[in-house]
Amino acid sequence: MLEAKLNIDNTYVRVDGVDTQKWQKLVDMLAELFNAASADIVEYKGDHFNVLTTSDNDENFLEPGSGWSWNTKTFCKYIVEKKQSIYVRDAQNDQHWKDAPFVVAGSVCSYFGEPILWPNGDVFGSFCVIDNKPTNYSNKLKKVLSQLKYIIESDLQHCCTMQELALVTAEKNNSLQQVAHEKEKRDEVQHQLYSQEAIVSATLNVLVDAVIRIDERGTILAINSQTELMFGFCEKELIGQNVNCLMPKAYKENHDSYISNHLHSGIKKIIGTGRDVEAQRKDGSIFPIRLSVSKIEIEGGIQFIGLIEDITEKVEYENKLREFALYDSLTKCANRNLLAQRFEYFIASARRNNKEFTIGYIDLNKFKPLNDTYGHKCGDDVLVEVGKRLRGYIRDTDLVARVGGDEFVILFADPVTEPRASQMLKDCIELPIQYNSQELHISASVGFSTYPEDGTSMDALLEKADKRMYLNKDEN
Repeated sequence: MLEAKLNIDNTYVRVDGVDTQKWQKLVDMLAELFNAASADIVEYKGDHFNVLTTSDNDENFLEPGSGWSWNTKTFCKYIVEKKQSIYVRDAQNDQHWKDAPFVVAGSVCSYFGEPILWPNGDVFGSFCVIDNKPTNYSNKLKKVLSQLKYIIESDLQHCCTMQELALVTAEKNNSLQQVAHEKEKRDEVQHQLYSQEAIVSATLNVLVDAVIRIDERGTILAINSQTELMFGFCEKELIGQNVNCLMPKAYKENHDSYISNHLHSGIKKIIGTGRDVEAQRKDGSIFPIRLSVSKIEIEGGIQFIGLIEDITEKVEYENKLREFALYDSLTKCANRNLLAQRFEYFIASARRNNKEFTIGYIDLNKFKPLNDTYGHKCGDDVLVEVGKRLRGYIRDTDLVARVGGDEFVILFADPVTEPRASQMLKDCIELPIQYNSQELHISASVGFSTYPEDGTSMDALLEKADKRMYLNKDEN
């Protein structure tokens, strides 16, 4: 049972009506969304703090019912004193917080929390996420915690309202005037209850994520407005439909069996875990999402709540990072990192199949004078065009990499005939290049080395091909 002091009249309110399972699901969802070690609802008790609800994940160092003294330097104390939120990204390197006991102990490195308020404005406690590593939460993510906090405050309002309703009922008498007055108060209390339900509904509707509630057959029971925006369906089109209408064909066929298997075996393949999957909009377009599903047991059966985040921007950003790590940003050819990775694959394949492969080293002749004469923009355009031509020349099994300012390397999956390959590469490169109504002519020198005859490591083969390329340059 929850009990807290309301300073306005120095009395206590028993928070009997709180659905503690709902609060548990809130902190579990929060920990998963923030990928945090702990998500918590902490109650302020005057001379100490008490952990009411804490997330059920392996990294969590807090236990329900644990607490600490008011005199302990903590983030929760700051929230109660200031009545405002606090976000410390890296407390261990923060001059003000690095000496706090939980920080010194190593349990807390990052903290983000907001005050939970009673209806009269007093502080009930804090709603927070804690991590044992530095964090950098986006404003969009922090807004989720703020919005979910209103659900907790709505529950507190409900408890106060219910207690007031009980007092009104207990104090009624036979006076007609009093009866009329009590009816008016009951109507007001009932109106407040409806208002709180509307607040919860509105909170779900402004969440940055889509929220979908389904039954154990997969039938959609309720959605929030963000679901309509994300998927392009209106509420009437979705209610009563199977949730697999929002899934690509590959996921559609397995979804209902996942739910059925979970209900019969208890195995959590999707339920209770977060995973990255694909979803499908009304127009048929497919996009990546982060899906978190929670199970709730209510009177009359089992339901599931899905929290859906559109991670298109995140995936695109990760793809750009991957491209930056493996490809030359100017020419879009492979860089040395990808060259080294592909070389290891070529080596393993050659050893396994007892075969050879060839490396070609290409250097553009007199590239510096061209750069100096026409400028770096012209030089860059020439490199881009050469890279495009080389990629068009090779097979899908080969690889073109830019390894220097005007130097390229080609990994040929099979041995090549050097004179013929050299001439074909030169012919490919030496075609005129148009630049600002001018026709530029550029030539190249090429050298080759073959595995395993000329070496068994990438450095050895590149060195051999480089030397032969310079010999050919001198001869020309």
